[in-house]
Amino acid sequence: DEPVSALDENARGEALSLVERVTKRFALPTLFVSHQRAEVARIARQTARMVAGRIATCGDTPKVLAAASEAGSGPDRVRRGDDDRSP
Repeated sequence: DEPVSALDENARGEALSLVERVTKRFALPTLFVSHQRAEVARIARQTARMVAGRIATCGDTPKVLAAASEAGSGPDRVRRGDDDRSP
């Protein structure tokens, strides 16, 4: 979200739509880094969730986001024993 974080809501939506269209049309792998779960849910099929600078969870986006919500871990919160790193 860093490239679009300073944009107003309409411009941000247009930029994300463009990323979606180009990625799908040309079957391009894309690395999208964001702190916004809604944007991740919109853009990504696969997600790696980082906690304290390390990958904590990898997999299908809906599963990764659901697990993060259930654990109650936001981007700045780390719960001990809640680390299910995948290789």
